[in-house]
Amino acid sequence: MNSKEKLHLAQQEVYYGQLTNPQSPIYNIGGYTIFKGTFNVPIFKKVIEGLSKVFDAFNIRFDFSENEPSYYLKDRPESVLINELDFSLNIDPRKFAEEWMQNQFNIAFDLHKEKLYRYTLIKITEDEYWWFVCFHHLIADGFGFAIKVNYVIDQYEKLFEGSKTSTIPYPSYTDAISRSVAYLESEYYQKDAIYWKEKYNFIPKPVLEYKKLKRKEGGGRFSVLIPESDRKLFNVLSQQTKANLSQFTVAALLLYFGKTTDQEIFSFGVPVHNRGSREDRKTLGMFSGILPYKGKYIESQTLSSVISDIRQTQRNDYRHRLYPISHLNRSLNLLSENRFQVFDVMVNYEPLPFPKSLSSGLHLEIKHLTSTLGLHSPLSIRWCDYGQDSPLELNVDYQLEYFDEIEIETLVKRLLFILKQFEFSLDKAIKDISILPKEETKLLEDFNATEVDYPKEKTIVDLFLEQVSKTPEAIAVVFEGEELSYKELDNRS
Repeated sequence: MNSKEKLHLAQQEVYYGQLTNPQSPIYNIGGYTIFKGTFNVPIFKKVIEGLSKVFDAFNIRFDFSENEPSYYLKDRPESVLINELDFSLNIDPRKFAEEWMQNQFNIAFDLHKEKLYRYTLIKITEDEYWWFVCFHHLIADGFGFAIKVNYVIDQYEKLFEGSKTSTIPYPSYTDAISRSVAYLESEYYQKDAIYWKEKYNFIPKPVLEYKKLKRKEGGGRFSVLIPESDRKLFNVLSQQTKANLSQFTVAALLLYFGKTTDQEIFSFGVPVHNRGSREDRKTLGMFSGILPYKGKYIESQTLSSVISDIRQTQRNDYRHRLYPISHLNRSLNLLSENRFQVFDVMVNYEPLPFPKSLSSGLHLEIKHLTSTLGLHSPLSIRWCDYGQDSPLELNVDYQLEYFDEIEIETLVKRLLFILKQFEFSLDKAIKDISILPKEETKLLEDFNATEVDYPKEKTIVDLFLEQVSKTPEAIAVVFEGEELSYKELDNRS
């Protein structure tokens, strides 16, 4: 066994986060790949089993027996295990597989066991297989998931066609760990700490209402496949503004909460993959962190100016991205205010290009999964952009203590409505951009259409007394939980 070393700062974030709730599946990440066409199971299994010889992240073992977590490398790579299941005989094998995979994602890993991944090859039909991948965040992040999937697909195709597999070495994650640990002792860490603490000398209030007394615990997911016409609209908007879908979404949230709350300053969490070098972008491992974005709603500001400010703010923040957000939370003493983060809404944009089909005719589709039982924040908005050949998908995860399904569907419709207006509203003041879709606006107008003919010969008192005689026991007033009938109100008046 090799000597023990400290974890990457991103791994430490995950480990200490998991300690707060060891039974939570909050750090389960991954998804599944759909293969349609002629699929060679033995070749695929051979590629999977050899992953540990390519990526050293599979050979990392953890030691949590002492106060500070550590890791060591296995002396010899062990074959990566993959289970096989056959759901093809079920009445609806796809639905059965989706439910089975979600259940797997809702099971927490035991960190004291060596294997922190679950790989399963599921047979749906004779010409359709699903590769299910669930792993703990200690091993890798979403960007690492893409690195691994692309490697497996590339190697599978080469073996299937009888070509030699790639011998190009992938960078070592342990080298990245060493660089991360060194950062903690550097002057850059001290400068980053000052930057973030000054930025959050005022902490914006949460924007979501906690409704635990009315709701059950847990989480849900609302997913929307974005039409190709809307995707093209967002692409045109990106060309016009040099911004991305995450920044448009932050702008939409600023606009929405600026109009629906009494606040002007807001904070949102924006995940980043934290891979600054070309080498890091080829490394399978855990790098990702969260950049908190802090912005202000100014109703007279034009939309183009808002988007430009978001871009510039995030560009400045990105220079200080290595500073762990848990260090910021501790320095701000958030727990004393019964808060865990400086935000309660997260916005994630994952532009991960995957091939859709192979030259052999095998068609591919990649799907993202998360646990619905453990969520990092009350509301998480995630755009899954897996290449031009795959549909753009919006996945919104939410805690049931804050939203029910109807409320989250309404919110998503409003956000999409706001975003669709952006291309033709860049020169508008944001106060002039509507947040309600047409169907909601009409409903509101109909609700407010309360004009009635008023009998000129009678006073308000006369009309009230008539109502008392007609419905004396009907509820007339409700205030702070107390109700008064027309008769009781008449007696008090």
